[in-house]
Amino acid sequence: MRGITKMVMLRTGEKVPKPAYLETCRQLNWLRKYNPVALYELCQLAHNPNHEIFSKYGTQSIGFNLQELGLVSPYNHKIHDMTKAIIIACVVCEGFEARMVNGLL
Repeated sequence: MRGITKMVMLRTGEKVPKPAYLETCRQLNWLRKYNPVALYELCQLAHNPNHEIFSKYGTQSIGFNLQELGLVSPYNHKIHDMTKAIIIACVVCEGFEARMVNGLL
């Protein structure tokens, strides 16, 4: 049937549209591979909306990277609730490292 979007259950218990989950995971994997500092900062921001992005490259370079990927708003640097839920389910921050885990139940 057309017009019905399949939902997936995150390991946190929330349901999100499967296309949003897949696209967000694709972007998170890109960050893991090419900009792990930005992935860590995104994880911190998802858990603490008052977190200030920091990097040896400057806050603008990481913030811009996250904005270009559509992971944070270019207007207020906030993460959309659905994207935040996916990040929290898929990225685990331990110390100063972030690692990807299976976000689905």
